[in-house]
Amino acid sequence: MAYYNKTTDEYYSGGPFTLTKPDGSSFYGIPTIEELIEWGFEEYIPPVEEYEEEPVEEPTDEDEITAEEALDIIVNG
Repeated sequence: MAYYNKTTDEYYSGGPFTLTKPDGSSFYGIPTIEELIEWGFEEYIPPVEEYEEEPVEEPTDEDEITAEEALDIIVNG
């Protein structure tokens, strides 16, 4: 799980790290979730890209062929 601090523009995603705490003291190690929250971090949820689906074009009467035309295409290419 990743955490982000808007004030300092810092990310934390695990493992030991060095941080200057709001009181000016330094921290090095693996913080608890409670410590991260205390220091201004919140759970980071990456944005989900939205996309538009292209509309599916419905076939028209002009697009349809007869059985004889289909057979001719199959036989003669």
